[in-house]
Amino acid sequence: MKPYKLAEIYTANKDLKKPWYVYYSFINPETNKFQVFQEKKGINRFKTIRERMEQAKQLRVAINQLLESGFNPFSKTETESDLDFIQAIDYALDKKKLFVSERTIIEYNSQLKYIKQSITNVGFDKIKITKIKRSHIKQVLYEIKKNHSVNTYNKYLSTLKSIFSILVDDLIEVSPIHGLKAEKKEQTEGYKSFESEIKNKIRELLYKDSFAFGVIGELIYETGIRPNEVLCLKWKDINFDRLSILITGANSKNSKLRLIPIKQGMAEKLGQLYLDNLSPNLEWFIFGNKNTLESKPTKLNRNRLSERWHDVIHVEGKISTEYKLYGLKHTGADDKIMAGVDLEFLKDLYGHHSTKMTRIYAKKIIEKGADVIRKNAPDF
Repeated sequence: MKPYKLAEIYTANKDLKKPWYVYYSFINPETNKFQVFQEKKGINRFKTIRERMEQAKQLRVAINQLLESGFNPFSKTETESDLDFIQAIDYALDKKKLFVSERTIIEYNSQLKYIKQSITNVGFDKIKITKIKRSHIKQVLYEIKKNHSVNTYNKYLSTLKSIFSILVDDLIEVSPIHGLKAEKKEQTEGYKSFESEIKNKIRELLYKDSFAFGVIGELIYETGIRPNEVLCLKWKDINFDRLSILITGANSKNSKLRLIPIKQGMAEKLGQLYLDNLSPNLEWFIFGNKNTLESKPTKLNRNRLSERWHDVIHVEGKISTEYKLYGLKHTGADDKIMAGVDLEFLKDLYGHHSTKMTRIYAKKIIEKGADVIRKNAPDF
């Protein structure tokens, strides 16, 4: 008889307002009875039944693989409980590989490399993980903060919290990082919107480079789809009859499923791209080739798009580097607001959680209101 029962999925009757989890049972050596364990591992951040079920199934497979390979939740080896700070981070990362994508692991590796260097810099690399206190974590964070922006600091903080969430129960009883708050960001102008003349010149340069690059720019401007979301688009995501694009939760920055309306003109340009690519497989990425941006079965790296923008817009076009690729999204939002599009509609289009985020894009309408006041307010 096996000492475990394989994992199953609990969906709360498919109620998205309640937590779902994957559960399995293992015989407790003290009671000789099965004890139930629950794992969530982020599945509840997905907001549609289909996406949450997909993540839950992946988690169930990962847990069952662990069980069948000899994993015992009651076994904490002397080696594991004796890990130092750096070793514990590597241990947590190995565990995390079972539940997240390869792309996410690459991002973690990059951040953790610097975090581990900061731990070494302050002399905490050989301290046992069971001895790490809140004061140690704060000193590591201060070391990180010395050379990074608030945004980067907050990202590293979030990564450390994620790592310690794995270590809790496995190696430590309580997370010393729990409750530490992110730094407040300074309010900035953000990405610069494009004036009409600059926008027209950029549009001309993009289409001059290639029809595909022009479509990418126009897509970001017209729909508010983020550059990386554009690169995740496959032909199957385009509905030419209903004039819409589906952004799946797996490809969305905030894991929200979005149905994006497009104009007839954009649908025709995408249709032309499809024909130009000799009607590729619907599972292929629309923009995949790093040289031609033609359709391919593999996804184009986001950095390639930024490099191409730099070469075409800043180098060849001699346009100031303050005009970024992401500025197309902000410019499109500003122009929609000036054309009378309601902020609530824009919130849904861009996948924001609240209109507070969308208001960041409303600079032009604020400026317009201020100008009206200057011109029409009565004198004393």
